[in-house]
Amino acid sequence: MSIAPGEHADILRAVGRFLNGEGARAVELMNQDAFLSVSWKRGHGEDQRHYRDQELATLRNQAMQSRGRPLQESRGGYAEILRTLGQDLDQRRGDFTQIAQQGEEFLVSGSEAGRYSRRTYRTSDLLANGRKRKELRGSRRETSGGGRQAERWDDNGPLARRLG
Repeated sequence: MSIAPGEHADILRAVGRFLNGEGARAVELMNQDAFLSVSWKRGHGEDQRHYRDQELATLRNQAMQSRGRPLQESRGGYAEILRTLGQDLDQRRGDFTQIAQQGEEFLVSGSEAGRYSRRTYRTSDLLANGRKRKELRGSRRETSGGGRQAERWDDNGPLARRLG
């Protein structure tokens, strides 16, 4: 499934909202040629959903309509985590073939600038980065009425480094 550059954050946030509603844990996303496959554990079982182009378009619309509104779930949910991961992919102009949660980490396989890439993101780093980006968005809104523009936050922290 082809997710256009710059759309990872919105799509992954929408998928995260769905996963929060399902009470998911141990999630895995596979970006296939024809669809996006999402699997997770809940309770004592496992579940899976496949998104084709039309369903992905619906997710995009839901994500765009929810912009600027606070997330309904508690802090630290999949919507916040996957959105931040998607923002990093968008910033790097990357794409993913797999996102797999393993304990307190998310392993992301994909490509950046046409080359294979594999990154490890700690959940705590994704949450901290998400909070910083949220603060930046809030300060931009406060200064948009003609005041001094907020400085751009430079992400040279744990999300920007390559972890072997």
